[in-house]
Amino acid sequence: MQKILKAFTLIELLVVIAVLAVLAAMVMIAINPAGMMQKARDSTRVSDVATLRDAINIRLAEPVILTDTAMRSSCTAGTTFNCDGTGALNWVTVDLCAYLSTLPRDPTNTGSLCYRYVASGNTYELNVKLEHPNNATKMQNDGGNSNNWYEVGTDPGLDLMGE
Repeated sequence: MQKILKAFTLIELLVVIAVLAVLAAMVMIAINPAGMMQKARDSTRVSDVATLRDAINIRLAEPVILTDTAMRSSCTAGTTFNCDGTGALNWVTVDLCAYLSTLPRDPTNTGSLCYRYVASGNTYELNVKLEHPNNATKMQNDGGNSNNWYEVGTDPGLDLMGE
């Protein structure tokens, strides 16, 4: 009696692997992981800037005049500021240690992807660049004077970026 072996042929296995590869590529294109990461970082940026804005506004409720920042300050890429005296110099010229244990830092914190601050008298502006193309409208409709930066503060038109 002859034994009949049942198995997949090499061609059948290659076809299944090719179909799975095509499906995996379609799923990766559909979910766009890089775009999702950009959106997540942008969400963190908007939240951080709102936290900074709230802390500065609380500080402004006390008798304080903001130090003019004619030089326009920004967080140095790759550094942090902690209220215990460690980290970089305070890039926001207002003492916020009573309200924040550390100043927020951009999730990427490289190149133009960092938080920026300028003040004049009792007005100030915080800026952050948003990465994802879907956030272009948010940067254009924030009330500031630049369509390339998300601007918040008591005067989002302080012209922090010179744009």
